Amino acid sequence: KECEVNIQSIERTQWSIAVETDTISGYEKYLGYFTSGYHSSDARKRISELQDDECWSIAIKQNTLASYKSYLSSSNVAKRHSEEAHVIIEEILWKRAIERNTLEGYAEYKRSVKKPRIDLIKKVEDLEEQDWVETKKIDTLESYEKHIKHFSRENGIFDKLLKPFSTGKYVIQARERIKELTAIANDDVLWSRAK
Repeated sequence: KECEVNIQSIERTQWSIAVETDTISGYEKYLGYFTSGYHSSDARKRISELQDDECWSIAIKQNTLASYKSYLSSSNVAKRHSEEAHVIIEEILWKRAIERNTLEGYAEYKRSVKKPRIDLIKKVEDLEEQDWVETKKIDTLESYEKHIKHFSRENGIFDKLLKPFSTGKYVIQARERIKELTAIANDDVLWSRAK
């Protein structure tokens, strides 16, 4: 009986030391002595939490897309910061998409996140608007064909980005201008032959 009380006293002391130091090695030391002890499940849980905190700390310190993805893919941690990691990943991907400011960049962003931002549609519409202004400035067959290629239903990227608005705002106008420019070019050819 006295021996049993002594072991319980030693276990309580070792647990108090582990809690006081609050380190992985402190909890592992406790588990080394008391694998099936009264606080063994608490010790394992705390080890997992501390490992998680270490992995999260590394991810934050590196502050890269790869570091946050690595944190999420770690198999030996509790992943208590997974929601925060997903938010940061989404922010990094959105920032990249905005920096690129291309259909491809926005499509890559949309593929990489679970729930794309609502302002994605506005960004793509703005991109189309900018392209249309440039297309009209250049005012060549090639510029209008390029605009149609990027912003029409035939372009898989645009179609996937703006499913409900399948065809770009200016595609019909671009097609009309191509007809006009083609007619002008044909008239010029006929006129030069007539001379």
